[in-house]
Amino acid sequence: MMATKKDRRQKAVATNAQVKMFAYLCSLARDREFLNEVSEIRKKFSLPSNGFEEDIKDEFAFIEALPVYTDERGNETDFQKEVYDLASRLYLSVPWLNAVTSYVLYDDFFATKTPPFIQMMALDEIIDEQAEREEGDDVWSSITDAFPIALFISPYATGRDIIDYVKKRYKQEIEPAQSKHREEGVRIGRVRRRNADVAERDEFICKHKDLSASKLAHLVHEKYGGKLLGYTYISKIIAKKCKRENK
Repeated sequence: MMATKKDRRQKAVATNAQVKMFAYLCSLARDREFLNEVSEIRKKFSLPSNGFEEDIKDEFAFIEALPVYTDERGNETDFQKEVYDLASRLYLSVPWLNAVTSYVLYDDFFATKTPPFIQMMALDEIIDEQAEREEGDDVWSSITDAFPIALFISPYATGRDIIDYVKKRYKQEIEPAQSKHREEGVRIGRVRRRNADVAERDEFICKHKDLSASKLAHLVHEKYGGKLLGYTYISKIIAKKCKRENK
């Protein structure tokens, strides 16, 4: 069953890391290789070519019920494995799987809250969870793929202590450690916020491209403000940036 489509972009105070992640994800929505891979996953599991227009009421149950895909060689894979592999190729590890899953299902990265670059985890809880898992099921590898560097914080450290530590150690210790784990060519953190805003606006135009140019221009102005776009400019956006399958 489907529920009425809601506004998925949750209102929250975003950290700088979340803003960077938002920008990077928006850039992927214009990346032809990424879009082609998303299209292939949808075909394999008989999902709508442009994603669902309405929210799936029980998303977990829906995904669990999807039949496995078998290729011409008899190799089997399930939906979650396909999404995980896609996310891994984009250097979007475990914390960002929900965002990739959301795009495959809804053509929207932000059906769920954007995960951050920095995440707080209770060490004692992780150790307890690992102890409860079966042999060979390693919770640590899932965490260290995304967060290979950790800061251990005493329960008695103040906010000022933590900030002071990071400020004084970042250039000499933290950033060099990060550099060892960075892959060349990964654009996370390098996509400008301005580009993300333009990408979001263009996606809105594509989703409403069947409206008259004058109506669409006023809708864009109401939603995003700024200068009223000309009809010719909007037509160019539709011609250049709207996905081929939407035409």
